[in-house]
Amino acid sequence: MKFHQICAAAALGLCLIVTPAKADTITTFNLSTTIDPFDCIFGCTFGGNIVINITTGAVVSAGLTFVGPTIGSHLFTNIDFGSQTNPPLSRITVADPADTTDRAILFFPSTLIGYMGGPICSENASCPTLPPGPSQQFIFSLVRFDSADPDIFFAILSGSLTPVAVPGPIAGAGLPGLLLAGGGLLAWWRRKWKTTAVAAASSKY
Repeated sequence: MKFHQICAAAALGLCLIVTPAKADTITTFNLSTTIDPFDCIFGCTFGGNIVINITTGAVVSAGLTFVGPTIGSHLFTNIDFGSQTNPPLSRITVADPADTTDRAILFFPSTLIGYMGGPICSENASCPTLPPGPSQQFIFSLVRFDSADPDIFFAILSGSLTPVAVPGPIAGAGLPGLLLAGGGLLAWWRRKWKTTAVAAASSKY
């Protein structure tokens, strides 16, 4: 390999090193809600953060807190999720790890792939679960406590998810470029060493 070809290979490798790898986009959303006052006369609060991989539509993590005068404070972190396409509807269930029968069930009128935030299905804006027709049904988000006796549920009157973090790649990688650059530099060093050795040997005779 000629010297200029070796340098070109090394330069190409270095360019590849700094080229970020294509990665999934992770976005953190803030959940804000209003609980139906008929379900919680003395006032309840429910909200927190949900982290979604909007490239795949998977929920990465969640930390939602419900506080009510009769039920106390509960932190929901255990995640389950699903979706349908006709009509578009996504569900995120986040349970209390201390008792998974206590959980928040959130519905969204869209897929989570490419999701940019917006209203969730609520009493004020319920979402259809079936295509239009005589059997069409509607659904809304709620928080329920099946561990209570009798079980209790709190309907979400209104709510929305708002992005609070700038989407960005998880990580970049340049291993192919690193290997190519390393190989080019090694070949250049060996050529230089060989030329020096030949010159030294020739000077003796």
